[in-house]
Amino acid sequence: MTLLALKNVTKTFRVNQREVHAVRDVSFDVREGECLAIVGESGSGKTTLANMILGLLGATSGEIHFRDSALPARRPPELRRQIQFVQQNP
Repeated sequence: MTLLALKNVTKTFRVNQREVHAVRDVSFDVREGECLAIVGESGSGKTTLANMILGLLGATSGEIHFRDSALPARRPPELRRQIQFVQQNP
């Protein structure tokens, strides 16, 4: 069973009247029993991607699904208990 699916997720910010692409066209699936680590250079969009999955930030485009249902922009309490973030060790 697929627990989390991202399809063509993009996040663009407007900074000083120009667009900055923090996350561009990201797609992946996480199936039950799998563990996923998102790694990359500083500024590569890891935190932005995690914030979109958690519902703290909306995607500019694309889809995020949890257990085959599209995630609403505002996460209800029961979803907030099921989707959590583990930060890296400093």
